[in-house]
Amino acid sequence: MYSGGDLFSLLQRQDSQRLAESDAKFYVASLVLALEQIHERLIIHRDVKPENVLLDSRGHVCLTD
Repeated sequence: MYSGGDLFSLLQRQDSQRLAESDAKFYVASLVLALEQIHERLIIHRDVKPENVLLDSRGHVCLTD
């Protein structure tokens, strides 16, 4: 389901393809929406890090722990 790997792996790529600014903005906005959703449910995620952000094949994020 999350065949895009995790955000940490994406950021660690050593090839010439760096993360585009538009992609970075999309990931940050998606992460903010995910945090907003869990905070509305009075849940606090205390381990937000790139390894806990999974990406699906279209680049959408899933916050895990």
